[in-house]
Formats: sequence, structure tokens, C-alpha cells
Amino acid sequence: MESLLSAGALTQILEGEKPAYPVFQVIGYKPMGPDQTSFGQATEELRYRLMIGDGIQSHQYCIITNQDLVQDLKAGRIEKWSIIRVTSYQTHDCEPAADSSKRRIIYILNLEVVKKGLEVGKKLSVDPSAMTVSNASAPRPAATNLNGNNQQQAPPRPNPNFNHQQPTMQEYGHEPTQPQPYPMQQQQSMNMGRSPRPMKSGHDSQTIGIGELTPYIGKWVVKGRCISKSGIREYTNAKGNGKVFSFTLADKTGEVKITAFNADCERVFPYVEPTKVYILGRASVKSADKRYTTADFEITLNQDSLLEEVTDSAVVGDIPMVKFNFCSIASLVNIPINQPVDLIGAITTVSDVTSIMSKTKNKELKKRNITIVDMSRHTISVTIWDQGAETFTGQVGDVFVTKGARIGNYGGKSASAGDCMFVNLDIPEVCKIRNWYSNLIDQNFIKLTSSHDTAPGSADNWRCLSQLNDLQTIKDITSGGVTALYSRCKAMLMTVGRNPVYKCCQNEGCGKKLVDTQRGDMECQKCGQTFSRAKYRYKTDVKIEDQSSSSWVTLWDDKAEAMFGMKPEELERHMKMENKEIYEKLVTKPNFKPFVFVLRSKIETYNNEERVKHTVVS
Repeated sequence: MESLLSAGALTQILEGEKPAYPVFQVIGYKPMGPDQTSFGQATEELRYRLMIGDGIQSHQYCIITNQDLVQDLKAGRIEKWSIIRVTSYQTHDCEPAADSSKRRIIYILNLEVVKKGLEVGKKLSVDPSAMTVSNASAPRPAATNLNGNNQQQAPPRPNPNFNHQQPTMQEYGHEPTQPQPYPMQQQQSMNMGRSPRPMKSGHDSQTIGIGELTPYIGKWVVKGRCISKSGIREYTNAKGNGKVFSFTLADKTGEVKITAFNADCERVFPYVEPTKVYILGRASVKSADKRYTTADFEITLNQDSLLEEVTDSAVVGDIPMVKFNFCSIASLVNIPINQPVDLIGAITTVSDVTSIMSKTKNKELKKRNITIVDMSRHTISVTIWDQGAETFTGQVGDVFVTKGARIGNYGGKSASAGDCMFVNLDIPEVCKIRNWYSNLIDQNFIKLTSSHDTAPGSADNWRCLSQLNDLQTIKDITSGGVTALYSRCKAMLMTVGRNPVYKCCQNEGCGKKLVDTQRGDMECQKCGQTFSRAKYRYKTDVKIEDQSSSSWVTLWDDKAEAMFGMKPEELERHMKMENKEIYEKLVTKPNFKPFVFVLRSKIETYNNEERVKHTVVS
């Protein structure tokens, strides 16, 4: 059995070579613990650390991240003393600590079992003096002496720059134990200013599937088709202004989102086109933000990133077109807010392009709303933004397809179209929807509503203030994508806050407080406009109390108007009058009266401290 091992292969790997399909023996393994790596960020996925040997030496810094192989280890299909052939692997050099030597970590991406551990039953060893060229997985050519005679090359010696110390066998238990979260490496990205350049030759030998990509692989290259591309978006944060865009590459094994910032964004944006195939390497891999993608990891481009379009028709044809995982519209009622989904449906209505003022970006946005229906007979409103809204050509009866749509709760349950949109795409699902819709006689559809839309009017959601004031209770109830909790509460109004009326901006959709300019007019610092006359608006905090606790809640506009029984302009007029007694009587009139409040409770952060914010809905 010793002849099965690739004797000397570990030395070649540790010296920077990459022998093909090396055969090793599993000497021991155990689940990874958070104290066994310094990569920083934890992950819930189970990973295993292996001690492997090639018959001459052993290496303890070997890690398995492939979850299929992890399950094989847990199930005992890969066991102690097993002989394995490694079909795919990568290496990564770990920076040494002050008191240790350099370590090279081997990440096994895929393997096959040559001999089961039960059949082997012991640790195998190979005598280096008797080792032949056939023992090595990737033998080196024999050396030639000055007389022209070939002589057998001696086995390679271990590299002293790496830590080859073998641990005691007590470190590796055969039975797996409860795993701990395994920290993940975060890589920093840098800006670049060069134009796109092709990959270096020879990249095909190190190309891996997108689904195999992890932050633990040192050098990698992926090949995939661009299935979506966003527009350039401007942003502002503590570091200043910037630009960003993203695109998604996909192959047979999965898909990954790639993001480019600032100089990278300007360099790459005109180079990337949907449906084309690209090879990508030398970029940073990190854990994906699940709010924006369903993949486990995402890529950020940096100044050393290499991108090359693939033009070989044979290679391009081997990469599949866009993959869809359609959800029925009826099932969207249970989808969390902002989760990306793939949608398909026949268009029932198409609106004109309209403009709105973004409150967060303070800029005008173009949008178009369409309504789609599928075979569940449920409809949903889909919003198409910016350039997509202006160039959209779909009509009633066409079949609309979008990948990565964002689910929202505006007006019930709605969606924002993803960057990848199609009308009458040539796929079987589109043909099925078109035939169903064209043969419909009864077009009485059901408008999709949120599973939480009935919460304000539901008698089942009565809660006392002690429950609503408990931070952990709100966290537990609003987990799973729910942004706010709606509850009914019967309480006594105790106190009305000061200054319940304020001067607000007259622009539609703004409502920000106006500031006196000391020139006789008022200015909205958000819109940048000045006004000579003010518009008044209610916004007041009141203290309410029930048998369990008390809390401050916020009332806006018509809710406060119903409580005071007058318009905000009228209350403001009384406030300016010299008779303060009349004003105080009007403001304190609602005190000590019972009300049934419908409250929206959500968690917000103020001065780096989480707290529960209550707003009166009705």
C-alpha cells in the first residue's frame, strides 16, 4: 500500500510547486475551532483541519472547506488512515508570528478515496532511500553528470522556511466533536487607474468553479458569463464621495457578485457587457451581504485585478446562459423585505415614467410601475428605475422576467426590478405564462398583500406597554426580515410634549423643518429653497401609560390633529397669542383620557445605543 502514496509530494507543495493529483494518507482530523486561525470574521459553516502524510513526512496545516467533503468526514466515509487522491487544491502562505516560522496552508477543494481507512488500518511510511521516481506524483527529470550518464535525482529536502513540525497524535481525534465558528479572512481593496488588461497565459490550469470560490484560496481564476450589470451609482460616506457599480458572473457551479469602486468603477464599467463571458482573477473575496445577493461570497475589484473577455466560441458555448429560480407571486407574501428573488409574469398594466425626489439621496429619480400576474392568479406591482424605466418597451400581454428583484412593502407587497430584465425571453417558462394568459377568460386577479398588512387592524395583536418596551422582545418578534411590529394598545395619555407644531418645507415629499435666515424668510436646508410664508405641521411626542408600564410615543399630522381637535395652523395661532392660559388649556385637554393606539414599534440606534421607537399609526 505504501506504493500508492505520492512520496515527496508534500515537500514539492511546500516549496511552491503544484504536483497533479497527489495521493496522501489521512493521519487525523478534527473540526476547526476559532482559536486555530487568525482570519478575523466568524462563519457558521463547519470546516475540518486534517493531518496528512505522503509516506515520508506529515503536514498538519491542511483544511477542508467543501461542505460535501465535510459531510463525508462527519458520516465516516472519509476516516482515519484513509488513502485519498486530491483532485483539486490551493495553497496559502500564512504570515508567521514573532516566535514561529512561515506556514503554508493547503486547502483541499475536492478529493476521491482510494482506500478506506478500515482496510489500511495503520500509518504508512516510505523509506526515502528506496524511493523511486514512480513514487512521486509529479517526478522531476533525472539529472545528467559531466560524463553524460544519467543519475537518479535524490529526493527533495524539506524547506527550512516552513514549519514542518509534526504534532502529537493526541491533537487529532478520530470522532468529530461539536464544531466552533471558523473565522474568515477579509481582504482590503485598493483603487486603480489602469485600463482593463488580459490575464496572463496559462490561467486555464488554475481556473476553478465559481461555486468553489472561498476567501481561503490564495490564487484563483474564475470563468463566467455576465448575467446582470447595474448602472453607476454615486454615494457619500464618512470618507467622501465615490462611485460604484456591480455585475454578476455565473457558471455551472454558481454565481458571484463583483463590485467595483471609484477608479475601478470607471475603468471596468464600459468593458463589461451582459451575456458575454469573462475570466477574472486577482480580486478580493469576502462574505456576501445577504441583503443584496443569495451567494455565500462576493468579490471586490482592486488595482491588481485582471479581467479578460473570452471570445473562443467553444468556451463561450460551454458557459450556460442566465439561470433563474422563479418564485410564484403568491409565495412572495412570506419573503422577507429586501431579499432578492427571480420573478416572471404577464404584464397587466404599464404606467408612464414619473419622477420622484429621493429623501436619502436628495436627487430626482425616474421610475415606471408595471403590474404582473402569474398562474397563481396573484398580481404584484414592480417598479423599474432610472434608465431602465425610460427604455422599457414591454406592453400589456408581454411576459416580463427579472433576476434579483427586491421585495418591498410599499402599498402592501411590491418589488423593485433587478438589474437583469427581459421581455418575452425565449425560455420554456415564458412560453407557458404567455399561453396561459392569452387563453384567460376570467381576469379577476388577487392583489398580493403583505402578511403583516393586517397587523394594525388585527384584534389578535393587543400588547401591553411592558412588552413593547422590552428590546429583546421586539428583536425576537421582528426577526426574519420584518422591519417593524404593529400592535394595539389601550393606554391613558398623560403628557403632551412641548412645541407640537413646526414650520415645514412646502415641497411635496420633503416636510423638513425650516430655519430662519434672519432676512425675514425661511430656508429648507435639504431642498436649498427659501420661503416667505410657512406651512405648519404636527409632530409631537406624548407620554402614555397603562397598568404595566409607560412610554413616549410620536404622533404625526392627522393623528395629532384628531387628538387636539384642530388644524396645526389654528394651534400655532393660539401659541403666538399673549394669553398662555388658553394655549395651555388646549394642549393639556387630551391629558388623562384613555385612547386605543395602533403603534408601530421598531429598533433604532441613537448615540450607539439601541432603543425601541414607537410611532402612532392610528
